[in-house]
Amino acid sequence: MKKTTLSSSLKNENLINGLSGWKIIEMPGHAKTHVSMLREEDGCFIGGDHILGHVSSNAIIEAPYPGEKNRSRSLLQYREALEKCTHLPIDKVHPGHGETVINVNDLINSRLKDQEARAEQLLNLLKKHGTKDCYQICALFFKEVVDIQPDLTMSEILGHLDLLEEKNLLSVTVQKNKLYYSA
Repeated sequence: MKKTTLSSSLKNENLINGLSGWKIIEMPGHAKTHVSMLREEDGCFIGGDHILGHVSSNAIIEAPYPGEKNRSRSLLQYREALEKCTHLPIDKVHPGHGETVINVNDLINSRLKDQEARAEQLLNLLKKHGTKDCYQICALFFKEVVDIQPDLTMSEILGHLDLLEEKNLLSVTVQKNKLYYSA
Protein backbone atom coordinates (compact mmCIF):
# COMPACT_ATOMS: atom_id res chain seq x y z
CA MET A 1 0.00 0.00 0.00
CA LYS A 2 1.36 3.38 -1.00
CA LYS A 3 1.77 5.90 1.81
CA THR A 4 0.52 9.41 1.25
CA THR A 5 0.74 12.56 3.27
CA LEU A 6 -1.81 15.21 3.98
CA SER A 7 -1.15 18.19 1.74
CA SER A 8 -3.70 20.59 3.23
CA SER A 9 -6.52 20.70 5.73
CA LEU A 10 -9.86 22.45 5.99
CA LYS A 11 -11.19 24.38 8.92
CA ASN A 12 -14.67 25.65 9.63
CA GLU A 13 -15.71 28.34 7.15
CA ASN A 14 -12.57 27.92 5.03
CA LEU A 15 -13.05 28.34 1.30
CA ILE A 16 -12.32 25.13 -0.57
CA ASN A 17 -9.46 25.33 -3.07
CA GLY A 18 -10.65 24.40 -6.54
CA LEU A 19 -14.34 24.88 -5.70
CA SER A 20 -14.92 28.57 -6.22
CA GLY A 21 -17.26 30.12 -3.65
CA TRP A 22 -17.76 26.97 -1.57
CA LYS A 23 -16.85 26.92 2.08
CA ILE A 24 -16.72 24.09 4.56
CA ILE A 25 -19.14 24.25 7.49
CA GLU A 26 -18.69 22.02 10.52
CA MET A 27 -22.01 20.38 11.40
CA PRO A 28 -21.44 17.91 14.23
CA GLY A 29 -24.29 15.81 15.49
CA HIS A 30 -25.12 13.05 13.03
CA ALA A 31 -21.42 12.33 13.40
CA LYS A 32 -18.91 14.27 15.45
CA THR A 33 -16.84 15.12 12.37
CA HIS A 34 -19.73 15.78 9.95
CA VAL A 35 -19.15 18.66 7.56
CA SER A 36 -21.31 20.33 4.95
CA MET A 37 -20.56 22.82 2.19
CA LEU A 38 -22.16 26.21 1.58
CA ARG A 39 -22.06 28.48 -1.45
CA GLU A 40 -23.34 31.77 -0.08
CA GLU A 41 -23.88 33.49 -3.45
CA ASP A 42 -26.93 31.34 -4.19
CA GLY A 43 -27.66 29.73 -0.81
CA CYS A 44 -26.80 26.24 -2.00
CA PHE A 45 -25.95 23.90 0.88
CA ILE A 46 -24.63 20.37 0.45
CA GLY A 47 -25.84 18.93 3.69
CA GLY A 48 -24.87 15.27 3.67
CA ASP A 49 -26.95 13.66 6.42
CA HIS A 50 -27.28 16.85 8.44
CA ILE A 51 -30.62 17.96 7.00
CA LEU A 52 -32.84 15.35 5.39
CA GLY A 53 -36.31 16.23 4.16
CA HIS A 54 -38.01 12.87 4.52
CA VAL A 55 -36.74 11.84 7.96
CA SER A 56 -34.90 13.36 10.89
CA SER A 57 -31.22 12.61 11.00
CA ASN A 58 -30.18 10.37 13.88
CA ALA A 59 -27.53 11.88 16.13
CA ILE A 60 -25.29 8.82 16.51
CA ILE A 61 -23.54 8.21 19.82
CA GLU A 62 -19.78 7.86 19.58
CA ALA A 63 -17.14 6.72 22.01
CA PRO A 64 -14.68 9.39 23.16
CA TYR A 65 -11.78 9.97 20.80
CA PRO A 66 -8.26 9.19 22.04
CA GLY A 67 -7.30 11.74 24.67
CA GLU A 68 -10.92 12.61 25.46
CA LYS A 69 -12.49 11.61 28.75
CA ASN A 70 -16.21 11.81 27.93
CA ARG A 71 -18.37 10.91 24.96
CA SER A 72 -19.77 13.76 22.94
CA ARG A 73 -23.42 14.60 23.46
CA SER A 74 -24.41 14.12 19.86
CA LEU A 75 -28.03 15.30 19.97
CA LEU A 76 -27.03 18.49 21.77
CA GLN A 77 -24.32 19.07 19.14
CA TYR A 78 -26.83 18.35 16.40
CA ARG A 79 -29.36 20.80 17.81
CA GLU A 80 -26.68 23.49 18.03
CA ALA A 81 -25.67 22.84 14.43
CA LEU A 82 -29.31 23.02 13.29
CA GLU A 83 -29.69 26.36 15.07
CA LYS A 84 -26.49 27.52 13.36
CA CYS A 85 -28.09 26.70 9.99
CA THR A 86 -30.96 29.09 10.70
CA HIS A 87 -28.41 31.94 10.72
CA LEU A 88 -26.72 30.91 7.47
CA PRO A 89 -27.91 32.13 4.06
CA ILE A 90 -29.28 28.71 3.02
CA ASP A 91 -31.93 28.63 0.30
CA LYS A 92 -31.89 24.94 -0.49
CA VAL A 93 -30.23 21.82 0.86
CA HIS A 94 -28.96 18.99 -1.29
CA PRO A 95 -28.93 16.10 1.20
CA GLY A 96 -26.91 12.91 1.13
CA HIS A 97 -30.12 11.11 0.18
CA GLY A 98 -33.67 12.13 -0.54
CA GLU A 99 -35.13 15.15 -2.27
CA THR A 100 -33.72 18.67 -2.25
CA VAL A 101 -34.98 20.58 0.80
CA ILE A 102 -36.48 24.06 0.51
CA ASN A 103 -38.14 25.99 3.35
CA VAL A 104 -35.10 24.99 5.37
CA ASN A 105 -35.82 27.07 8.49
CA ASP A 106 -39.37 25.69 8.71
CA LEU A 107 -38.01 22.15 8.56
CA ILE A 108 -35.34 22.91 11.18
CA ASN A 109 -37.90 24.44 13.54
CA SER A 110 -40.11 21.38 13.05
CA ARG A 111 -37.21 19.02 13.82
CA LEU A 112 -36.31 20.95 16.99
CA LYS A 113 -39.95 20.85 18.17
CA ASP A 114 -40.12 17.11 17.42
CA GLN A 115 -37.01 16.56 19.54
CA GLU A 116 -38.58 18.50 22.40
CA ALA A 117 -41.73 16.37 22.11
CA ARG A 118 -39.69 13.14 22.11
CA ALA A 119 -37.82 14.29 25.22
CA GLU A 120 -41.16 15.01 26.90
CA GLN A 121 -42.36 11.49 26.02
CA LEU A 122 -39.26 10.01 27.65
CA LEU A 123 -39.69 12.16 30.73
CA ASN A 124 -43.28 10.92 31.08
CA LEU A 125 -42.09 7.35 30.60
CA LEU A 126 -39.60 7.79 33.44
CA LYS A 127 -42.27 9.33 35.65
CA LYS A 128 -44.46 6.29 35.02
CA HIS A 129 -41.82 3.53 35.26
CA GLY A 130 -39.28 5.00 37.67
CA THR A 131 -35.50 4.87 37.51
CA LYS A 132 -34.11 2.98 34.51
CA ASP A 133 -30.87 2.58 32.60
CA CYS A 134 -30.66 3.60 28.95
CA TYR A 135 -31.29 0.11 27.58
CA GLN A 136 -34.32 -0.39 29.82
CA ILE A 137 -35.76 2.93 28.62
CA CYS A 138 -34.98 1.94 25.07
CA ALA A 139 -36.77 -1.41 25.51
CA LEU A 140 -39.85 0.38 26.87
CA PHE A 141 -39.89 2.99 24.12
CA PHE A 142 -38.82 0.91 21.10
CA LYS A 143 -40.23 -2.47 22.17
CA GLU A 144 -40.17 -4.13 18.76
CA VAL A 145 -36.94 -2.78 17.29
CA VAL A 146 -34.50 -2.28 20.17
CA ASP A 147 -32.78 -5.61 19.52
CA ILE A 148 -32.94 -5.27 15.72
CA GLN A 149 -31.45 -1.75 15.61
CA PRO A 150 -29.68 -1.24 18.95
CA ASP A 151 -27.28 1.40 17.62
CA LEU A 152 -30.01 3.66 16.26
CA THR A 153 -32.46 3.18 19.12
CA MET A 154 -29.81 3.67 21.82
CA SER A 155 -28.51 6.78 20.02
CA GLU A 156 -32.04 8.17 19.88
CA ILE A 157 -32.80 7.53 23.54
CA LEU A 158 -29.42 8.59 24.94
CA GLY A 159 -29.51 11.82 22.93
CA HIS A 160 -32.88 12.75 24.36
CA LEU A 161 -31.78 11.80 27.86
CA ASP A 162 -28.84 14.18 27.38
CA LEU A 163 -31.33 16.89 26.36
CA LEU A 164 -33.44 16.29 29.46
CA GLU A 165 -30.34 16.31 31.66
CA GLU A 166 -29.17 19.55 30.05
CA LYS A 167 -32.52 21.10 30.99
CA ASN A 168 -32.24 19.74 34.56
CA LEU A 169 -35.43 17.69 34.09
CA LEU A 170 -33.95 14.39 35.21
CA SER A 171 -31.26 13.10 37.48
CA VAL A 172 -28.50 10.67 36.63
CA THR A 173 -26.92 8.33 39.16
CA VAL A 174 -24.12 5.82 38.77
CA GLN A 175 -24.41 2.34 40.23
CA LYS A 176 -21.77 -0.28 39.49
CA ASN A 177 -20.43 1.75 36.53
CA LYS A 178 -23.90 2.03 34.98
CA LEU A 179 -25.92 5.21 34.51
CA TYR A 180 -29.50 5.31 35.76
CA TYR A 181 -32.01 8.02 34.87
CA SER A 182 -34.98 9.23 36.90
CA ALA A 183 -37.50 12.03 36.49
